[in-house]
This record gives sequence, structure tokens and C-alpha cells, in this order.
Amino acid sequence: MIKFESLPLDDYVINSLFGLRNITVDGSSYWWHNGIDLKAETGKPVYSVSEGVVKAAKNNEGGYGLYIAIDHGNYGTLYAHLSRYIIVKGQTVKAGDLIGYSGGTGVVTAPHLHFELRIGKYSDFWDRCICDSNVFMRCVDSKFYLDDFVERNNDLTIDNAINIVKTSAGLEDKTIDYMVNDYKFGTDLITKLAKAIR
Repeated sequence: MIKFESLPLDDYVINSLFGLRNITVDGSSYWWHNGIDLKAETGKPVYSVSEGVVKAAKNNEGGYGLYIAIDHGNYGTLYAHLSRYIIVKGQTVKAGDLIGYSGGTGVVTAPHLHFELRIGKYSDFWDRCICDSNVFMRCVDSKFYLDDFVERNNDLTIDNAINIVKTSAGLEDKTIDYMVNDYKFGTDLITKLAKAIR
């Protein structure tokens, strides 16, 4: 199951969607977009969306520029066109860890964060389409997962959180009442539990 635990940026606006597109950069035409482009001027903090192991942190001047690839187990993420990265290959990162800063390196028309989600094991991460080597086989639209994260983490009132935890865990009213009203960090605990369950 794929469930992001952080956004790659503090907030996000999509400049270019996943999939079909018609764009020319430096005389080369691109008909397919393997990820999404998120609006970000140079220097915005970039975060890992989930816990994982950094598999690449390097420069691909002819495409991604400075980029990071992270293995999350059953999927991987890629963050490209960075101005710099602050992690190293082999490093374990947690959801929300700062991994680099947005930029305009590689083949771009303006600074932004190119973000990709690839399904499967990291050993298959770089599989390409036979008919067009610019298309990576494992890429899927990450917008759904970003929207899901926002939905799970916005507008969660304490009453909603109580109902989610009570229903999912099958707790009695007196147990919930103790957790919320008598436990020192009760409302924070209930909210965190509800977010994890959602």
C-alpha cells in the first residue's frame, strides 16, 4: 500500500501533470511526462514523502539535473532539478526529512520540482519502455497520493478524530474520555492515531 506521510514541498501547486504532453526544450520534443512538476522557485526545501533508503543522489546534466531517488520498499520516489541535495546514497530518511532544495538544474524551462512515483522494487526502478527510452515503465501519477495526504491531514477536528479512533479500535466511551480529557497529551495522541488510521 502506498501512503505518503509528508508532502515533497511545504505546499504544492502542479505546473505540469503526469502523462501526455507536448513540450519542446532546447530543440528536443517531449510527448510524455513521467512525473508531475510542482511550482517552486530555487531554494525551497524538499522533503522525503515516506521513510526509505536513498539509492541515488547525483547529477544527470542531460535531464534530471541534480536529483534524488529513494526506495520505499514497494515503491520509489524521485526528486529532480534540485539546486542541491543534503543527503548521500545509502542514507535512511524518514517521512518529512529535509533532503534537498528545489532548483533549475538539468533540462528545464524554469525552476521547479519534478516529482515521480514509481511502483515496484527498486531493482526495476529504471526499466524503460522499449518503444521510447524516455518513458519509464514503473511511473504512475503521484497526484492521487499527494491529494490523499492532504485530505487525511486537513480539517481533522478532535471530534472527527475521536470518532475515527473509537470506531476503528472498538474502544469504549470511558477509555476515549480518559485519553482525551485526563491524559496529558490526549488530544495530540487521538489526532495522530486518527491520521494514521485514515
